[in-house]
Amino acid sequence: NDDYCDCTTGEDEPETGACSGAVHDPVASTFLCPNKGSVAKKLYLSRVNDGICDCCDGSDELGAALANCPKSCAEEGARLMAEAEDRKQKALSGLSRQAGVVAEGEATLRRLREELASSEAKKPGIE
Repeated sequence: NDDYCDCTTGEDEPETGACSGAVHDPVASTFLCPNKGSVAKKLYLSRVNDGICDCCDGSDELGAALANCPKSCAEEGARLMAEAEDRKQKALSGLSRQAGVVAEGEATLRRLREELASSEAKKPGIE
């Protein structure tokens, strides 16, 4: 890698930002942050080695910039897991409430059908 985009596909500068404006292949123009301990993330190559830590593991930066990147994947992963668990619990709670409403509706429907049948039985026949 010489940090200069010599190929139109960007294959001469893998995982760098050198070909970010020249490459139109979405796969070749992205960088994958492994973010071990959290969730992998794709970045445009223009965000690689730009001095801004976009990956929680700092893998998008090299040299001195990498040294300044906080390694926050464990915290991020724990936060994401907690948020997912919270969404799961809310969904389960909603499903439980829904089941109660459905059961109540079914009981009301049975009662109304019984009342209707009783009323039908009581009314005199029309001839």
